[in-house]
Amino acid sequence: MQSWFFLIVSAFVASLAAAIVGTGGGVLLLPVLALVFGVRDAVPIYAFAQLIGNCSRVIFNWSHIQWRVVFWFCLGALPAAGLGALCFTLMPAAGLTRANARNKATRLKKES
Repeated sequence: MQSWFFLIVSAFVASLAAAIVGTGGGVLLLPVLALVFGVRDAVPIYAFAQLIGNCSRVIFNWSHIQWRVVFWFCLGALPAAGLGALCFTLMPAAGLTRANARNKATRLKKES
């Protein structure tokens, strides 16, 4: 129960920060998702949350979309996203946890 409350409050803070600054909500939310759900589950949950948010932006800005730019962007982005997803699913969970711990240790060392 406490982890859900923590997640909801964190999502609200991340959304508020993104609304004020214009970006950065995901940077704040992803570590919280990793803490609550684990590294392996945090990435797809975060991707789904971003997909919902971006779909709403598409709906609100439909008349302003430049389809030629979208085509050229998707030409490289879609294969790269597929390759990234494949690499993520093939990566062992121990490697993800170790990389996460190494990043935390590096940050703590820089702060002190």
